[in-house]
Amino acid sequence: MGEVLAGERTETSAYKLHTNMTRLCKVACRKRWTPKAVREFRDFAGANFRANMRLDNLPGAELVVFRDQRGEEFVSYRLGYPLAEPFGRNASNFYVNNHLRITIRYHDVNTKGTRMEKIEEPGVLIVGFELKAMSIDHKFPGKWNPNCAYNNSCTLSTCSTTRGPQPNAPKLRLLSNKQPMDIIWTYDVLWVHSDVKWASRWYVLLLFNV
Repeated sequence: MGEVLAGERTETSAYKLHTNMTRLCKVACRKRWTPKAVREFRDFAGANFRANMRLDNLPGAELVVFRDQRGEEFVSYRLGYPLAEPFGRNASNFYVNNHLRITIRYHDVNTKGTRMEKIEEPGVLIVGFELKAMSIDHKFPGKWNPNCAYNNSCTLSTCSTTRGPQPNAPKLRLLSNKQPMDIIWTYDVLWVHSDVKWASRWYVLLLFNV
């Protein structure tokens, strides 16, 4: 009921995560946008819409670094990630953020030799969920295989499964409202060990009022 009143809908994403398995440049899907879809996305981008995600009931947040006039850096978090990146002087020019880097911070659970040994099994607890969106105009050799995302056989010249996105890869520009466009959606999954305890995993988000 709360989601309905707030105008939100929770849906399962196309991103596949496996515990402690880091993956780079995974292809989620390739979508063709109609001119209507392009117009709708431009409206969302112009209104500074952000996408929100949750993992293990923890909201995904974007790490933001600010720099003051003296050059000192300040770190903060913003809930979700931006759908697009504006460029140029025209307020309707955007790059589509079609690549998402997902960083999952985890804490090991080791119950061996403790009173919890007979109750809980060893595993990991998720204590951080960070998102970083970027725009990549993906290129691929030969003909596109529509089934490659399902059998993990997609090959991109702009994104390597061993090194990640190319640093100088061109960004994906949102086309005019009269043109359809094909978009390849990709993502990275990074698992990073953390000393943060389960009971304290919300602390950093509450500190920055996320």
